[in-house]
Parts: sequence; structure tokens; C-alpha cells
Amino acid sequence: MTPAAEKAFQVVLEKFQTGELSALVKVATYKIPASWPSAKWSLGNKMLAYMQARTLNIRGYRQWQDAKRQVKKGAHSIYIWSPRMISKEEEGEKKSILTGFLPIAVFPIEQTEGEPLPDDWTPRQLPPLADVAAKLGVSVSYQPTAPDRLGDCGHGKIVLGTDDPRVFWHELAHAAHAATDPAYKDRSPEYKEVVAEFTACALAAVYGQDYTGNAWLYIQHFAKDPIQAVMKASHHIEQILTLILPDDTPIQ
Repeated sequence: MTPAAEKAFQVVLEKFQTGELSALVKVATYKIPASWPSAKWSLGNKMLAYMQARTLNIRGYRQWQDAKRQVKKGAHSIYIWSPRMISKEEEGEKKSILTGFLPIAVFPIEQTEGEPLPDDWTPRQLPPLADVAAKLGVSVSYQPTAPDRLGDCGHGKIVLGTDDPRVFWHELAHAAHAATDPAYKDRSPEYKEVVAEFTACALAAVYGQDYTGNAWLYIQHFAKDPIQAVMKASHHIEQILTLILPDDTPIQ
């Protein structure tokens, strides 16, 4: 195994050891487009790839070339396992025998450039504040998400399964919270969701959308008293809004 492949598998192993398995459970139910090579991968390889890249829109070097896209210079690959088979004749009959597995380098779509894919979900018009994600060093992609959510944020990526801007603002709030709160990793999931949802609600109001009803119901899933929860999180919400919104943003 090459040093790069060994390092990649070590990263995944560490995540397993720390109990980061919730995302893996959902990988089994992802609705992957049939045109993606990963649709034919084993569940083990899907899990392995997702833990490394947070996406399943992944192909080999030549597969990207066939899709009229080129792997960027200096791109970082991830690794999956490919079965190693040999042909052996037994009693006059040829059989394929599994002798082990080999690490295969593949690349997520973010590491490529070129023609858009036929099944590209990216909307023609990106939501307001899309540029903020880029300033935070966070990539934004539109692709299938887990069945229990419309968006996801983590590992420097925002993945969206809808073009609803409110979902993007919620995930952007997560990214901004991580960038402004030194203790972000230690915050409870409930606290993070309260911060992100109320921030998204406030951003929606800036762009003339009333999102208060849905936001209230959402926050109720994470706090018995939504108002008290928002008040406790107000300091971080204010920091995030200050980071995201330009000083001259008009309030509608």
C-alpha cells in the first residue's frame, strides 16, 4: 500500500474509533444517480469514500476524462478498495478467485474542472450570500443528500439537495459558527442547530422572506423553550450575522 493510501485509510479508521458513524448509516440510503460510478460500488466502498470526501460524486482519473472533466493539478485523491481476482482452472473449468484487495485512487468532483455533468444539480442562479461561503473557504455543491435532510455542512463543504435558499443559509450559518466560535466542536448538536436555524430565519427576513413559523417548529425539536434557547445563543448568532452580512445590506 502506498503512503498516501495508508494515510487515507488511517484517517477513516480514526473516525471509526471516535464513533463518527452516523453519516455512514445514511450512506446506505442515498439515492445516487445511475450515471455516477459509485452507484455500482459496494456499500463498504461507499462508506469509505464518503468518510474521506463527504460526497459520492467520485470517479477515477480516466472516468473523469470520459466525462469531459480533468483532475486538477495537485489534486488530492481518496482511496477505495478494488478486489484482486485471478483466473484458475479447476477440473477443466476456469474460475475467478478473490486473492485480496488493492487500494484504488479516485477523485471527488471538487478536485476536477471542465464540462458540467448532465446530472448536475447546480441551479442557474445561486442563492444570495453564496460568495460568503467562498470567503470562508467552504465549497458549495448540489447533489443527493441523506433522506433525513436537505443539506449538510462539514469538513469545509456545504452539500445541498435543494435550491431553497433557506437551506443554504442554515448550512452557511453552521460554517460561519465554526469559523467564529473557538469552542464550536465542543458545542452540543442541539445548540448548533438552534444557532443555525435562527440565523437562517434572520437572513431570510433580510431578503424579504417570512421563515419564522418553520424556524419555530424546527427549534422546538432541539429546545423545550425556543425563545430561551435563542436568547442563550444570541451572542453567537450576532457574531455570525456580523460576519455574513455586509454593513450596507438593505433590510426588506
